Amino acid sequence: MKSSKVIKAAYAIAALIQLALVAAVVQLNSLTTKKAGVMHHVYYMKDKYAQGIYSPANLRLQSIAIIAVTVLAAGILAFAVRRKKSRFLKIQAGIAMVIGLVTWYIINSGFFKSLLAYPYFIMAFEIVLAIQMLILIGVKFTARDRYK
Repeated sequence: MKSSKVIKAAYAIAALIQLALVAAVVQLNSLTTKKAGVMHHVYYMKDKYAQGIYSPANLRLQSIAIIAVTVLAAGILAFAVRRKKSRFLKIQAGIAMVIGLVTWYIINSGFFKSLLAYPYFIMAFEIVLAIQMLILIGVKFTARDRYK
């Protein structure tokens, strides 16, 4: 009984962290239009990241990796539906798939590329996707998945 409560609390904490990351990056983007210091820092870091981990070649590799992760989540979702696995697994796989698609869109969208906080959007959504995949894999390989 206690481990069930701990697991539920862990899922709730993970969801809160994911929501906080998305809210923080949206707030950061809005601060770039209101505060000059924030705008200057974000502009400087965007330029620095564009020369490093968010260069066009690296973004292509990240897009391919995100597509692979999204296909993995879609495969787990298809497996869960076919084998009549738990509703929780199906929901988590669907959420992972949607987050993967949104992350891919953020990387490749002209709208997001024009924002100063573009690298931070990518970082936040990649972290959210990683957390979601950890949840999905944890659910997939635990005893919770064996029961409907």
